[in-house]
Amino acid sequence: MHANGTPLNDEEAITFYRLAANMGDAKAQYHLGVMYEDGKGTIQQYAHAIKWYQLAADQGHARAQCCLGVMLEDGKGTPQDNKEAIKWFRLSAEQGYARAQCNLGLMHEGGKGIPKNSEQAIKWFRLSAD
Repeated sequence: MHANGTPLNDEEAITFYRLAANMGDAKAQYHLGVMYEDGKGTIQQYAHAIKWYQLAADQGHARAQCCLGVMLEDGKGTPQDNKEAIKWFRLSAEQGYARAQCNLGLMHEGGKGIPKNSEQAIKWFRLSAD
């Protein structure tokens, strides 16, 4: 919704997100990544999603870091890379983002890109649950 209460459509949202994202706004970059990943207001384009998530993640945006990790883990729009996914999950998790903490726990539990480590898995799952 616009501040005046009128509905905002996805195409219009992308226009505004892109303006702010191109000026370096990490939150807009993250939201633009979500729009491209989900195909809202545009054709679903994982490579574009990764581009915007990467820009926001490089600025320390925790949600973008986690989303970038998911894209890397799943190989969406990029070659699958669990080690790089762990890097981004850890950066996000250390900021207290629960989804990233859970994802990092799953990586430790399954030995994905890292040796299996039940103690670390439990640590991250507990932090996520809190």
